[in-house]
Amino acid sequence: MRLSMLLPILAVAVIACMCVNAQELAMEAQQQSEMSRILKSSGLLLLRESHYLPDVETGIMTANDIECRVMIARNLLGVGSESTDIAVGLVFTIEDKYSEKTAYVDPDEIDGLIASIEYIDREGAATLSEPMITNPWETGISSEIYFTTKDGTMLGVVLSSGQLLFALKATRTADWVFLTNVGKETLLTNLRAARDIADSM
Repeated sequence: MRLSMLLPILAVAVIACMCVNAQELAMEAQQQSEMSRILKSSGLLLLRESHYLPDVETGIMTANDIECRVMIARNLLGVGSESTDIAVGLVFTIEDKYSEKTAYVDPDEIDGLIASIEYIDREGAATLSEPMITNPWETGISSEIYFTTKDGTMLGVVLSSGQLLFALKATRTADWVFLTNVGKETLLTNLRAARDIADSM
């Protein structure tokens, strides 16, 4: 094939790749929390105020508990207290083997997390133990429940030996950490406290 024919094809391929990358970046920007957006913005003089909550206890296999705090970020150069000048969010920090993972949960996502934990507590193991379909050819079945925030924090629930296990993943690239029963209750208490703080702003 001649070079003169390859150049237009190559140009179209490069433009297509650029369009796909631009779309992915736009989707990523839409998916990030308000706290992530304001912290990553340039040209802002930010005041960051952290209100620490009890750590969430994790299982035996996990070395570190989950640090929780409510962060308020305010642009000191902003005029008034418009939504673009201030952000409130619940912050989860988990130490992985080689790094520290931090994620932010927006106030409008907190109610969903609370409702999810309360629903699973209320419904119990039946939430996962009763399959939606049965298949005569299957050799086994597994079910999981997930709740995902804009920043990629995931709350997961699995059924193990008839017992529901709650797990948390701070970011899309973080490891799962399983919560103890005490840890799950602490998480619920922290979510309610964060909601109260956000509502008072």
